[in-house]
Amino acid sequence: MSNEIILLDSGPLGAITNLNSKKPNIIKCQAWFYSMLEHYIVLIPVINDYEVRRELIHQKLDISLNRLNNLPNLDNVGYLPITTKIMLKAAQLWGWARSTGQSTAQSAALDGDVILAATAIIAAQELETRVIIATTNVKDLQRYHTDTYHWDDLSWFT
Repeated sequence: MSNEIILLDSGPLGAITNLNSKKPNIIKCQAWFYSMLEHYIVLIPVINDYEVRRELIHQKLDISLNRLNNLPNLDNVGYLPITTKIMLKAAQLWGWARSTGQSTAQSAALDGDVILAATAIIAAQELETRVIIATTNVKDLQRYHTDTYHWDDLSWFT
């Protein structure tokens, strides 16, 4: 098992919790997720749990919500909480992006992507390991110099 960590962005996390879809991409993402558990620790950043969970609650998708609730019970899956250090880093990244004309959300928006990027940066520093963000939104996250890949791009897989 690698000591590298995969962080799930909202796109793949939503696909993993979607138990009713017959869409090939959803099925492929779920298979990818389970294959990653054999090699990596997979962490769910709390910001991404929030983004997925609020939609599941809003749409009354109880089966998918139960699936989300049960993910941390799997071997090699856990949560990565938001800390003050992460939020301070997120504010720094957000300010830098805005001052260089690289906004990713409306100025009043919370901007989950910048919080995810900060989570990855701080986790890599504190855990002293490679932290890979698995996403469907590579461009917006790579601007913060994070180790970010589309979840089905296995070029980073060692």
